[in-house]
Amino acid sequence: MLENEEVALLLLGDYTPMPNGANIAIVQNCFFVVRKDKRKDRVEISSQELSRALLEADQRSLKVIGWCHSHPKITILPSHVDLATQLTMQTMDSRFFGLIYSCFHTNQDLTQRIQVTAFQSISDESGSIDGIQQIKIPLTIPPLENGLMSVDRMSKLAEIPSRLYDETCLAAEHTSHLGQTSENSSLQCTEPLPAETTLESLSISRRVCLLLDKFIVPALQCLD
Repeated sequence: MLENEEVALLLLGDYTPMPNGANIAIVQNCFFVVRKDKRKDRVEISSQELSRALLEADQRSLKVIGWCHSHPKITILPSHVDLATQLTMQTMDSRFFGLIYSCFHTNQDLTQRIQVTAFQSISDESGSIDGIQQIKIPLTIPPLENGLMSVDRMSKLAEIPSRLYDETCLAAEHTSHLGQTSENSSLQCTEPLPAETTLESLSISRRVCLLLDKFIVPALQCLD
């Protein structure tokens, strides 16, 4: 379902200072965002979602220390937009970092290959987008304790279909609002054609069906 769309989340955790002046960022949780923009090569996090993430982090006595997004079927290297977004985030905290997951790559033996990288951004004196460079950050992924996933992490996995459903509902509300605006507005505007409304409704229904088929049903089968 998300093979052709980038997804994003915010990373919650804290920093551990080192004697050499560096900091180790420890990710303890994450916040799944409802995406503002859903495209194959771009995803945006709204200010409302960032505020919600800050509130959840505060309730857990944590900080928002980074962000993460996927690169489905494309290189793991950050784009100019990624580097610019990261540089903006670093204005809030110089330790803020980004993660990119490159996924949905099928090898010749039909196995899947997933890559991940951690990065920050640095800008030259010009201030142009071309002047922003990537700084790679060492990344360590510790193994699960006793090979088991914690209850907290399991609950976070359960949030994924819920968030995707929220996005689908928002799309449906937006479509309905456009129709009401066209009917009630005194301004001259083009009302959506019945065929367009039907296609949009079918698209939303398709996303709900995919959500059931690709996420919810397999998850329930794993729990049985």
